[in-house]
Amino acid sequence: TVVAADLGRVEENFRIRAALESLGASLAARKVDPAGLRRMRELNEQMRALADGDPRYAELNREFHFTVYEYAHSPLLLSLMRLLWASLHGGPRVSRTYAESARQHDQILAALAEGDAGAASARTYQHIMGADPVKEVSG
Repeated sequence: TVVAADLGRVEENFRIRAALESLGASLAARKVDPAGLRRMRELNEQMRALADGDPRYAELNREFHFTVYEYAHSPLLLSLMRLLWASLHGGPRVSRTYAESARQHDQILAALAEGDAGAASARTYQHIMGADPVKEVSG
C-alpha cells in the first residue's frame, strides 16, 4: 500500500524552519566573518554547478544552511535546526531548480555581507516559505 505523506507535518516544519532560520540569519549578519562568507559562497557555487537531481546537492545545501546557523552563535538554535532537518529524513526537498535556489542564496549572502540583519532575515524567510515542498510517498 502506498500512502501520501502527511503534507501538513512537512508544511509545519517549513513554517518553523522559516521562523527560526530567519532569526538565525539575522543573528549571523551581525557576526559572520570573511571566512564564513567565503565558505558559503564556495558551497553555493558548487551547488550552482550541479545538474538538477544530482544527489550531492542535498549535502552541500545542508552545509550552506548550517554554516549560517553556526554564525548565529546560538547553540540552542543549532540544536533545534538539527532536529528540524532530521525530522525531514535527509533534509528538505523542494521542487525549485538548483539555479533558483543558488540565486536566492546569493541574495541571502549579499545581506549577510552587508551586515543587514533585516534583509538577511526577510530573504531567508522568503527562501524557505517560497519553496514548494515535494510530496513524498511511503509504503
